[in-house]
Amino acid sequence: KATDACAKSDTCQGVTKEGSTTYRTNNGDTPTAKTTMNAYIRGNKWAIHDKIYYTWVDGHQIKTSYDKTTYATLAKATAACKAKADCSGITYNSSTKKYRKGKGYSFVPSASEGIWVRGGVKPTLYSMTISYGGYTWAYKEPYKL
Repeated sequence: KATDACAKSDTCQGVTKEGSTTYRTNNGDTPTAKTTMNAYIRGNKWAIHDKIYYTWVDGHQIKTSYDKTTYATLAKATAACKAKADCSGITYNSSTKKYRKGKGYSFVPSASEGIWVRGGVKPTLYSMTISYGGYTWAYKEPYKL
C-alpha cells in the first residue's frame, strides 16, 4: 500500500519499512540509517514501448534533436525512434504537448520538458518442457533452469 501511495505522489521520495510489518512514505530527500528501519528510495519512472525500455528524466531535454519532426503521441514518437539506431530517446515539451526524437546523450536543463531515454530491448521469453522416461527437463530462454 505504501509503495502504491508513493508511486501516485509527486512529493514522495521513497518508502521506509519500520519493524517487520509497518511501512510509511517519505517526503524527505535524505535517508537516515537505523538498525530497525530499511529505506527504499524511489527511482525514475520507466515504460516499455514497442518492446523497448524507456526511462523518464524530468526537467531536461536532449541537447541535439534528431530532426525537426514532432509527434502528437508518445507511441508515434517511440515508433519513429525505434526505426533509427542512433535515436537516444524522446523529448516531451509540456507547453506544446509535442514529442521529438533526440540524438546523443547530452542533456540540458529545461523547465518545460522531460526525456524518455531509450534503453535496451525487452527480452522475448521462450519456454519448452521435455518429458522422457520419467524425467522432465525445462528450458526457458534467455534464462536456463
